[in-house]
Amino acid sequence: MELAIQSLLRERPNLKAKNIASILGLERKKVNSFLHANSSSFIQNEDYEWSLVYGTLKVVFPVPESRWLTSDGFEEVIKQYSDLWDQDTSAIEMTFLGGSFLLDSLGKLLALINQLVYQNKSVSLDFSACGKSFSYLCRVGFFELIDPSVAVVPDVKDASCYYGHNSKVMEFGVINPEEPDESIPVQLKQAFIEQAGRKHSNAAFTMISELFGNVRDHSKSPIDGFAALQVYSKTNKIQTVISDSGVGIANSLRRVLKERYPEIYQEFKTANAENDALLIKRVFEQGRISSAEYNPDESRGLGLKRSGDIAAKFNAKIHIRQEFFELTLIYSEGKLADHEVSYGLQKLCGSHICFDFSLD
Repeated sequence: MELAIQSLLRERPNLKAKNIASILGLERKKVNSFLHANSSSFIQNEDYEWSLVYGTLKVVFPVPESRWLTSDGFEEVIKQYSDLWDQDTSAIEMTFLGGSFLLDSLGKLLALINQLVYQNKSVSLDFSACGKSFSYLCRVGFFELIDPSVAVVPDVKDASCYYGHNSKVMEFGVINPEEPDESIPVQLKQAFIEQAGRKHSNAAFTMISELFGNVRDHSKSPIDGFAALQVYSKTNKIQTVISDSGVGIANSLRRVLKERYPEIYQEFKTANAENDALLIKRVFEQGRISSAEYNPDESRGLGLKRSGDIAAKFNAKIHIRQEFFELTLIYSEGKLADHEVSYGLQKLCGSHICFDFSLD
């Protein structure tokens, strides 16, 4: 009920309780009682009309149908809050009503929280209804990477004594563009070897190193990036996430496209989400497009292509989230078989790459 009323009053403020109930198909008494009981979020004028209290935005993550908050599920929730980034929104209260978090959704959540704080918004997180999942978040170091100004309920448990002792997970590791921890790719490789064996470990290490280097060299963000790995035994899958809050792959390339690659510039001249997605797809397929400041030969710009070639060996999926869209590259039988793009997503700065594959 709360989410539905919030969405309605964002679009149509100054409605009486009976009108809200009629539009949403709810009982008038329940709506009226709810509004009066939540005076911190809803305000009534002299004509008994209700509006939102501006300044504080309550974001609710409902229990997912499958009990797992997937990447798509995360996108569906935050897309409903159109004023998430508005200047008038000074405080954001996130409440999680239950379920567990897949690594790719958790990575996006972490990035979003820190980006909102960087925009001088007060952020609070309530995991009271997520007992088991909350323990997992403590265990993987999720809260250690969140800005210290973020208020968290319940109190975060110190789980650092468990770090490095579970081969099915590599805790969130910080990637500081100014002083990157070069041991992170090595840790990811070792976690990969323990789960998938040594056969393709060098290939996996190359891919991880390339994506790590991309964050280190191109993110240009004051917000730290991060990397993590999780094995899901029941489905026999591995997810590796590498994320930054910088300018994004497409924006980084567009800064040099006209001068360095005039033919490619003409092909993708119009700057929009469709062309940006195809440009990134081109880089993963063919390479040889680089935004590096020092670019003396054509060998630069092959890093993301190498990552794509390696993904093909694993018949993997690579999800590449940019500011307002997400590109998914689908590999099968050793080659790029298909791609999908989700447009019109909620704002999320940077590049968030999830390498998703089966151990079968």
